[in-house]
Amino acid sequence: MAPYGIATDQFARWRISVHAKAMFEKDDLSAPTCNDCHGNHGATPPGVKSVSFVCGNCHGREAELFRASKKAGGWAQHNELLGSGGKCGDCHDDARAKLTMTQFSDCVTCHENHAVVRPSVAMIGVLPDVPCAFCHEGAGALATLVAEPAKKASHYREMRDALLAAAAQQHLTGDARFDWLVDQAQSLPTHRNRPEFARLFEKFRIGKTHYAFGKVKVAIRRCGDCHISGDFAKSYSDATRSLTSMIARAERIQLAAHRGGVETRNARAELDGAIDNQIELETLVHTFGTTEVQKKQTEGLGHARAALLSAQKSLDELGYRRRGLFVALGIIMAVLVALAMKIRSG
Repeated sequence: MAPYGIATDQFARWRISVHAKAMFEKDDLSAPTCNDCHGNHGATPPGVKSVSFVCGNCHGREAELFRASKKAGGWAQHNELLGSGGKCGDCHDDARAKLTMTQFSDCVTCHENHAVVRPSVAMIGVLPDVPCAFCHEGAGALATLVAEPAKKASHYREMRDALLAAAAQQHLTGDARFDWLVDQAQSLPTHRNRPEFARLFEKFRIGKTHYAFGKVKVAIRRCGDCHISGDFAKSYSDATRSLTSMIARAERIQLAAHRGGVETRNARAELDGAIDNQIELETLVHTFGTTEVQKKQTEGLGHARAALLSAQKSLDELGYRRRGLFVALGIIMAVLVALAMKIRSG
């Protein structure tokens, strides 16, 4: 096929996808493979609509939200123009005029067809300077509530600045620096040595702006590839980041109290509720509207705030117990010393 200009890297791309990982790493035999889209015998290229319905077999909620969104109608209109030989430059006179789109597919346009990598915050395109900010730097009106204690905040800044200095020495900037920092952050002892942090970056959808198969490096699809203003992307990014920072801070406090032997059942229950809201918030990106996103963010922040306050109460209880233990030990030692002196004097 290569001599005819037809791609031959489909399997290599699929092999690094979430679907391949589900099959080979999780032994999920229901994970999509070639025949799910192309059929068993005919092996025909699927049409635009059929691909979305294949995806919708497993991702029904996402498909339902997208088909009800304004984006679905907009893409249908674009496909009519492109199908009649139109080009992006026929309507757009900005950066979008240089795009070479031939069609818009419900799922493939953002997620690609074979290399369906794990969705991450990088797809939205509105990123902080460092990935560390998602968990360690609060965002929004409740930023002060998730502020770290002075000692931990100082340690975080030292680690962050050291990583940024190392990136500067390698002349890394922009997306290249962000991707490098994602790798470095995952290898930090504070993240690697705690079993509860094993899937930290998957949990909070923190990923790179590029993926690679073999020696080929490919940029992920981002909102900014087609959209200039990015109003929804900014709103959605702010919503997810504020919720992520609140959940992360609450969970760190809850785990510290739990490791100290204090009951944290209530905090854990609220955290689970906040994480459920976060997962729903990720799904709601397919509405391409802010109303439902803001509602779910508010609900999630309510759970996360309750979890944080409950966890902090448990941590304060741990501190009270430890102070009581030291006082008791001091009294016992004083009694033992007095008793020893009494015995000697007698």
